This record gives sequence, structure tokens and C-alpha cells, in this order.
Amino acid sequence: MKTRIYTWVATGVLLTGLIAGCSEEDRAEITESAEAAREDIEDAAGSAAARSAAEALRAALKLDDQPESATLRDIAVIERARDQVPGDLQVAGVADADGDGRDDDGLVEVQVGDQAACLMIPAEGTDTSVDNGPCT
Repeated sequence: MKTRIYTWVATGVLLTGLIAGCSEEDRAEITESAEAAREDIEDAAGSAAARSAAEALRAALKLDDQPESATLRDIAVIERARDQVPGDLQVAGVADADGDGRDDDGLVEVQVGDQAACLMIPAEGTDTSVDNGPCT
């Protein structure tokens, strides 16, 4: 929320200073450029927030005190880790189609607003990773 407020304030200050002495055509171009810059800033902030949330989920997974027989792909382990991350963490892609109690593909998408990051969980071991963008 603070990022959005700062973005609007910065955009307003920029536009006020630049538009004062320009022609109508120049004003439209400046406004369009400022709007594009604002959108880029919001996308970058959203992407960083999604990555941070996915990294928090990754850390919670690794810190989970799980039984020796459990793996990081266990649905119960993923859900417990999700519940340990502060805020209302939105995840997608956790599926157990074969009914073995484990996530089928190990791809957990963390969503923040319209941005996403992908947590990749291996079938064996603890070598997890996070990529920016939705899981594919």
C-alpha cells in the first residue's frame, strides 16, 4: 500500500513540474510516459512482493518439524508451512490427483495481487528454489 501511495505522489510531482510549460501534445506524451513508468513500478513492487512471499513459504517448509517419513511435497507439510507465513498467503497448484498425500508436480504458485512467483519442490530432498512469474 505504501508503495502505491509513493508511486502516486512521485507521479503527481513529476507531472506537475513537467506539464506546466508544455504544449498540449507534449503534455499528453508526458502523461502517457508517466503512466507507463507508474505501471512498471507497480509491477516491479508486486513481483518483489510475490517473490518475498514465495521465499517465506520456502523457509517455512524447510523449518517445518516434520516426521522422518514426510517429504516437503506432502500436502500436510505444504499447508502447515503456508499457515506459518504471515498474512493471507494465496497459493495455487497444490494438487494430489493420485491420492498419495503428496503434491503431484512440486510446483506451488504464490500470488500477490496480479503477480506470482513459483516455488519448486523436488520429489526427494530439500533443494527447493523460487522463480519469478507463474509456474509453468
